[in-house]
Amino acid sequence: MKVGVKVLTSILLGMLASVVAAAAPQLPHDEFMPPDRYAARQDRPEQLLLEVERYRLTVASESRQTGTSRTQESSLWLFIDGRSLLPGAQLAHVRIGFVDGPGSLPPARHEAGTLTLYFPLGYLETVRGLLAGPGPHYVQARFHGNGTVWADVHAGPISVR
Repeated sequence: MKVGVKVLTSILLGMLASVVAAAAPQLPHDEFMPPDRYAARQDRPEQLLLEVERYRLTVASESRQTGTSRTQESSLWLFIDGRSLLPGAQLAHVRIGFVDGPGSLPPARHEAGTLTLYFPLGYLETVRGLLAGPGPHYVQARFHGNGTVWADVHAGPISVR
């Protein structure tokens, strides 16, 4: 039996495509992810995905008496309620704390149906503008085995007329 070059090439290309497809985990909303420049997101993460139904912004100040001194703290929180889009995922609420100043942000965490994220204060107007624009709107978080966490708020897909 003689196999033509075209047939052999087609078989090899098909095998190569299946290997590439198998290597890249496909998850809902992958199209909203930026390129993995540092190859830190290679494993299949625990994914949380929430469709935003409502949100509220809270600006708060807390003053505490500690011994002879008084400490003052301010905070800015965006509270989001919605519904999980992934079967079996226990997620109904997202809290986003906006942190002012330099330094690293606290890590994202997921506890008792609530995802807590921290963004730089400079992101506040962008996030508010995104949520005020056309929807649908989503919050997603991906927790990778190596400690890498991707978290975002995104809209779309939106059709442009």
